[in-house]
Amino acid sequence: MSDPLRPGPFPDDRLPEESSEAARSGIRVVIVDDHDLIRTALRALLSCESDIEVCGDAAEGDTGATLVLDLRPDVVLMDLTMPGVGGLEATRRIVMDWPSAKVVVLTAFAEPRLVRDALTAGARGYLLKDADPSAVVEAVREAARGGRPMTTGIGEH
Repeated sequence: MSDPLRPGPFPDDRLPEESSEAARSGIRVVIVDDHDLIRTALRALLSCESDIEVCGDAAEGDTGATLVLDLRPDVVLMDLTMPGVGGLEATRRIVMDWPSAKVVVLTAFAEPRLVRDALTAGARGYLLKDADPSAVVEAVREAARGGRPMTTGIGEH
């Protein structure tokens, strides 16, 4: 007689998927930006890295916050200015609902007030979109390790 709590020699379809997911060691990333070009470029950049997986993207903050709850990524790259729910509110929602996600703002705006507001909302880091691509990759890794990636001299622009 088989034990109903122990899978037999032919486990159901969910077990291999769950096992491989648990064994995965890459950094899962969600990109939230209203510009398709930016999302596509970031996906291409990050997909070249063997330790990073872009598991989803969204064009506005509300959708991004919902996606983060569904996908539970390690890192979220978040634009600030988007139609509808912006990046600050989306960051607040994400941090409240999925505190394990490390939100890194990726924006064109260096104003000290926005930096402060983003960090107060729960962002772990703040990068400018004119950053070197390798700096964005390293910021994802740093955030995943629990660090706080910041563009050098932020607020001085």
